[in-house]
Amino acid sequence: MKRDMDLVREILLSTERLTGREALAGVAGCPEGEFAYNVDLMIQAGLVEATVAKAWGSEPVKAQVRALTWEGHDFLDAIRDDTIWNKTKTKVLGTAGTVSMEVLKAVAVSLSRAALGLPPA
Repeated sequence: MKRDMDLVREILLSTERLTGREALAGVAGCPEGEFAYNVDLMIQAGLVEATVAKAWGSEPVKAQVRALTWEGHDFLDAIRDDTIWNKTKTKVLGTAGTVSMEVLKAVAVSLSRAALGLPPA
């Protein structure tokens, strides 16, 4: 299974909207296993606080996201705007195809700075 950055973004946006003791257990139209796999990756990246159930100790099959971490909030802030997100994906796909989360965030931050009229960092 592959990491799906559009799904990661949707999970971050949906998690941010949670209130109180709610937990995010899925995203509409996304198979439960794919959701769980990406949540597991997000835990490893330090983006969310969540629990993941695994089949026979390996394959994620179910997940519940409780909250964003500081890093999760920072990453979401970099990719929140639809225009910036779409420009980021276009730039990445047009040059490298796939990149690390850190590079993706750096591209989004760079585009955000340009949109605000700020010099590159």
